[in-house]
Amino acid sequence: MQTLSAPAGDRQNQRLGRKILADVAALGISVAVSYAFASWIWSKFDPHNEEKKQMQSASRKREVSRRLGRSLKTSTFEDIILGYVVRADHISTTLDDLGGLETVKADLVNQVILPLQHPELYHSPLLRPNRGVLLYGEPGTGKTMLAKALAKESGAFFINIRPSTLQSKWFGDSQRLVQAVFSLAFKLQPCIIFLDEVDAVLGRRHETEHEAVLGLKNEFMQHWDGFFSEHFPQVVVLGATNRPGQLDPAVMRRFTLQCDVGLPDSKARQEILSRLLREHAATMPVADELSEAIDAFQARKCKASSSSNAGDESPPSTSGSTQALERLAGQTEDCTGSDLMTLCSQAAHLQLSASSRAAEEAGAEEIEVQPLSMQHFEEVLRGFMPSLVNSQMHRQAQSDLRGSNNGGNLPHLAAVLAALAAASGGQNGFSNPVGANDSNMGSNVI
Repeated sequence: MQTLSAPAGDRQNQRLGRKILADVAALGISVAVSYAFASWIWSKFDPHNEEKKQMQSASRKREVSRRLGRSLKTSTFEDIILGYVVRADHISTTLDDLGGLETVKADLVNQVILPLQHPELYHSPLLRPNRGVLLYGEPGTGKTMLAKALAKESGAFFINIRPSTLQSKWFGDSQRLVQAVFSLAFKLQPCIIFLDEVDAVLGRRHETEHEAVLGLKNEFMQHWDGFFSEHFPQVVVLGATNRPGQLDPAVMRRFTLQCDVGLPDSKARQEILSRLLREHAATMPVADELSEAIDAFQARKCKASSSSNAGDESPPSTSGSTQALERLAGQTEDCTGSDLMTLCSQAAHLQLSASSRAAEEAGAEEIEVQPLSMQHFEEVLRGFMPSLVNSQMHRQAQSDLRGSNNGGNLPHLAAVLAALAAASGGQNGFSNPVGANDSNMGSNVI
């Protein structure tokens, strides 16, 4: 039997040791690469990855603390919700910026602002603050502005929750985000939790609904109930919708104050137009007829306020005439505040385009802006359609196009095309597309 010499055996052992070390190193590198790759893949699919990174950084945390004016200890999910928090002093909208809605504003002052500012007065069971407030009405009537004005007037923090804020593809994250909304609101009180288009989050529950969506709704209502049953916090859940009938009955029960934000009446339309034109007159010329009407309306409003404070119920008299504003208000009966903003904007654009044409025809190098006049408004109004009427005509035209299931009752094509043309456009190139006022003007109009 042949045996290996000692030197040969040592060399074989060394080769075997090196092979083992190489295998271990290769395995370690493989595990490290696999872990790094898996982490990278996970981060790509995590919808909150970037938000978590930013909010967990020390610099971001300091920035948030400075913005809130105090130091906070927050969880990862509370850090995400912090990105939707607005301080009251960063909001410029006040209740005075909204024309009309006097009854709604009075209710909100007495039942929302006062409890947030003076919680020490609300200890009686009969004076429990409203835990939920619902603003409902047609699009463009000022619901979002009312919500911001409430935060401004009360000095409360404003958490602006969108439907996408609480939705996550990761199991359990939506419930944790809901919990974070309420726990953070408690730390920030006084605080307003605002859900715009609340029907998209807390709509009617159905048996066929996905369990994740159903779980989110149940989680929100459970925290809503538990939060207000254990404490009397300076926190209000504020919802806004133009489809109150789509809300779940259990949600409607929790909105203990429900305010109908309706279309502005004639006086409110005059006030909205007066404010819009007064702001325009600060930088652009306005015809004497409109300027006098603006001044007269403002003087009448001030005298009415003074008479009310003094207990004098006699109607105030003014030397100026508001006839121009009254005419405009009479021609905009079905308009929302957003529609009035669009109307004034189109008239102002017509003012500039007419001035530009006049300068071009005269061969002038500089444009001398003509005053904004009733003629500009009358030209726009010939092709202007309120958004609500516009939307209704579109829905009716689309319903007519579908016809019956058997193909009967199909309207004449010319009539349908005429309805669509009337609903989608006007003369002189001006149009009022469906939904444009809501998305672009809704948070900024009066």
